[in-house]
Amino acid sequence: MASTQTKAEEAKARMESAQRAESDLNETTKVGGPLPATYEDVTATHDFSAYIPTDWEDALKELQGEIIEFEGSPWQVLSNADKRKLVDKEFIVWDIRFSPGDYGYYFCSILVITKDLIDGKNHFCINDGSTGLAQQMDQWLARFPTQKRGLRCRNGLRVSDYWYNETTHETYNVKPDVVPDGEKVIPASTYYIA
Repeated sequence: MASTQTKAEEAKARMESAQRAESDLNETTKVGGPLPATYEDVTATHDFSAYIPTDWEDALKELQGEIIEFEGSPWQVLSNADKRKLVDKEFIVWDIRFSPGDYGYYFCSILVITKDLIDGKNHFCINDGSTGLAQQMDQWLARFPTQKRGLRCRNGLRVSDYWYNETTHETYNVKPDVVPDGEKVIPASTYYIA
C-alpha cells in the first residue's frame, strides 16, 4: 500500500481485496463453474491403475508413513442449548459472517475463542438469527465495518429465557396456563453479549 493512503483508505482497500478474493473463490467453487487456477489435471501425470491397495493395512504400507492427519474444523458449532455454556465465559470474537436464513431473515455465524477451556475446547461457532446476537453483530459492523474480529467479551454471553407462541409470534415471561387449540407455545431463549 502506498504510504500516502490514510488508515481508512488502507482498511477499505483491504476489505475490498478480501471481498474480491471471496467472490473469486465462490465463482470457482460453484458446480459447473470454471476450475480454480490451482487445478492440476492429475490424470496427465498420475497412473491411477498402477496400484490399488487391497485393504487398510496395505494402503498404510504403500504410503510408507507419508500420511497427513486431518482432524476437521477446530470450531465446534454450538447448538442453541450449548450456547448456554458461554454464559459468563470470557471470549474474543475471531470472525463474523452473515448468511441468508429462513423466511427472508439473515443469521450470523460468530467464531469465538474462549479464555478458558469448556469441555476441553475453546474454539466455538455460534449461529444466531435472533434479535440478540445477530442484531448486536450487525450493529457492531455498522459502526466498525472492517473490525470483524478482536471484540473482547469479558462477561461472555447472557441469556433471556421466555415462552414463544409459534402461531401468533407472541412472547410471554411465564408459560400461559391456557393455550388456544391449534396454537403451540414453546420455551425459547435469546442470547446477547453481556
